[in-house]
Amino acid sequence: MQWLLAISFGSVLCTLLDQLQVRFGVLEYRDGSMFGQAPWVPLLFAVATLIGLFGYLTRARKLGFLRDLREGPRDRWGTREAAWALGWMVLAYGVSGPLQGSPRWLLGLYVFTFALRSWSLSAPGLGWSSLQFAIGGTIFEALLASTGTFHYRHPDLWGVPLWLPGIYLHATPLLRAVLRRWLIPVAPGSALP
Repeated sequence: MQWLLAISFGSVLCTLLDQLQVRFGVLEYRDGSMFGQAPWVPLLFAVATLIGLFGYLTRARKLGFLRDLREGPRDRWGTREAAWALGWMVLAYGVSGPLQGSPRWLLGLYVFTFALRSWSLSAPGLGWSSLQFAIGGTIFEALLASTGTFHYRHPDLWGVPLWLPGIYLHATPLLRAVLRRWLIPVAPGSALP
């Protein structure tokens, strides 16, 4: 049930953030019958959330940082880390509209702020997982854009903006926070306060 809620949350959140990009004129759908978005967008983001969560968990198991997901500081209600991660992701989406005309500067801003966040979190595997998610997500969007189902108004490379990987970088800490708080069982001896 928790996984279903997490995937539903990811679908709704990303659909709303995508709506923000539609309103800012960042992208446009061929079939914009759902408030400028295509009807398949929520399903796409549900699948992306599932892949992101499962991918992060799989890397944690294979690369040996699963313990990071089970232990560490946690607040009683499980909101602090997730709220910060959510805020950063919303901010990353939000600035993409007004700053889309400066793709190199925006990508630099995303990378710089992500590097600071990664350093402050000192989470094992976060950087590598984020880089993989950014590359994979950008390639997927480039392939999807090549079908003509949607397009970015100011693409730089392969039909997508240069700054797009930066949004994926900022999404990965939210995936980590959701896994840590709500989806991975707490290790024995590290109960919540």
